[in-house]
Amino acid sequence: MKRYFLNVAFLVAIILSLAVVFPVNSSAQGTRSDAAEKELSAIANLLTGDSGIMAHDFSSVSGEFCMLEKGTKNNMIHFSGEPEKTTEDIVYFISPDELKGNGLQVKKLNKLPTELGKMEPLRWYYYDGKGKEPHHGKKLHRDFLVMAIDVK
Repeated sequence: MKRYFLNVAFLVAIILSLAVVFPVNSSAQGTRSDAAEKELSAIANLLTGDSGIMAHDFSSVSGEFCMLEKGTKNNMIHFSGEPEKTTEDIVYFISPDELKGNGLQVKKLNKLPTELGKMEPLRWYYYDGKGKEPHHGKKLHRDFLVMAIDVK
């Protein structure tokens, strides 16, 4: 039951995020409304119990909801529950393993800020897994490439 409520809360956060991404105006109402509906349906299908995605509620820590790829647990995406209050509306956490293996020098990237709201949108950051990661409120014990998107 708890998982169901987490999934519902997460879906509500996604809907709020998409409302900013897909503003509806009178000339394109049908097209954008249809696209938003299809996108919400696709996301909802990802949150079923047998999918490869786990929903986590970090609203008490960062105001965010997380979709974690549960196979390797090395990739995730966070959605802000209140995107109007931050420039970190959507935050991607990507495993750097394959990219490092192909020559990416992650230590040349900016270090992930230790406080919420300090990321510059569309800039890649490196989190080394050693300190407290602000979106989770704890040490993650593995490294990530992290990028935020401000959808407003």
